[in-house]
Amino acid sequence: MAKLSTANTVAKKLATEEDQTTMNPFRPPTISRSVAVSFAASSSFALDRSLFSKKVNLAAASIADNKKIAEWRRALQKTREVLIVERIQVVRPHPDGSLAARGAKCLLLDPKVKVAVPETWSAALRSAIESNELGLVPFELTLDYDYWLYEDVMDVLIPPEKRDIHDGIPQGFNIAGHVAHLNLRETYRPYKKLIAEVLIDKNPHIKTVINKTGDVGTESEFRTFGYEVLAGPHDLNVELRENDCVFRFDYSKVYWNSKLHGEHTRLIDMFQPGEVVCDVMAGIGPFAIPAEKQPTPYMKHLKMANTLS
Repeated sequence: MAKLSTANTVAKKLATEEDQTTMNPFRPPTISRSVAVSFAASSSFALDRSLFSKKVNLAAASIADNKKIAEWRRALQKTREVLIVERIQVVRPHPDGSLAARGAKCLLLDPKVKVAVPETWSAALRSAIESNELGLVPFELTLDYDYWLYEDVMDVLIPPEKRDIHDGIPQGFNIAGHVAHLNLRETYRPYKKLIAEVLIDKNPHIKTVINKTGDVGTESEFRTFGYEVLAGPHDLNVELRENDCVFRFDYSKVYWNSKLHGEHTRLIDMFQPGEVVCDVMAGIGPFAIPAEKQPTPYMKHLKMANTLS
């Protein structure tokens, strides 16, 4: 009974996802679950970004006078007919190429506005169309892989039944320079290369993604850890800035936790002139170096233990 109940729950969740995609055209396209599974199972996977291309059929208000674009945009915002979706530019070239070549513009409208259904037009839109100040034309909007966020893509690629019941889609990671450091749960390891590839796609500053394979400190006394490179070049020589200092180091040999930035700053701000501060496990120096750079040197005495650079 427990297995049957779980299967029914998953089936209902998948059906709900399909309904939501139909109701909301700005959700990512659904792909075959077998495709997602084949991605995860393949040791030499290739993420097919074309699967995330989607066309949305909208109405657009063509504008007779481009000088009035802002005016009409405000007017149609008041009637809630202008399209309001994050990361989508509302003002577009006219869908007719010959008119677009002459500079004609249009405003994308909310999906509830239909070109052939006057009942979906507001009184203001109807009046503007009748006076030829606006026209109403079909507009095919293409949303490709570049439009979707990391969360959108992974929501498609990792089936709900494969996700962690508490954490959902894996999103947390540490960053050291151009390196993203993951610590994936067992349930996500079949998808590790997909996750890494999408992370790089959606975060231009990230060039290399690694996943921790051993606990911190088990590799050496310097709190390094075993890792595997999931995507990008095997280059862990990083450069990063913190508290007005530039740190350059080999991330495979030096412990660094980007989440400790606030703690570094908090303690540095506590140091007072004349105090003796001993940093007995200084590492690369996230406390010592910024403190020494203060206008009035705070560090009368400093022991830099196990520093690597």
